[in-house]
Amino acid sequence: MLRLNQQNKPHRKIKFPNYKISKIKTGIVHLGIGAFHRAHQAFYTDQVLEKDGGDWAICGVSLKRPEVRDQMVPQDGLYSLVEQDASGNPIKIIGAVKEVLFAPKKWLPRTPGWFP
Repeated sequence: MLRLNQQNKPHRKIKFPNYKISKIKTGIVHLGIGAFHRAHQAFYTDQVLEKDGGDWAICGVSLKRPEVRDQMVPQDGLYSLVEQDASGNPIKIIGAVKEVLFAPKKWLPRTPGWFP
């Protein structure tokens, strides 16, 4: 199975962002990029980018564990969101997450004692 990323786009029936993901710049840093953030705040940011464009991509920072970073980095920050409503389960690819960092790995060597 191919991993979702900018080169491996999904089937045509799955909605891919209509903005140029490679052209947007980071404008938001979000600490704690968990499932709630991805299903709500990143989704809303994606909708704004679809409608108005802009440099509002998200840099998500995982504070406790590297798993989210490890899953999202190979996917270029892309992930799918399923909306359940009366018309079915439309699947949308969210492209608003520009990068994902793991804070202790990124910052601990320069700031000893910042994280246990």
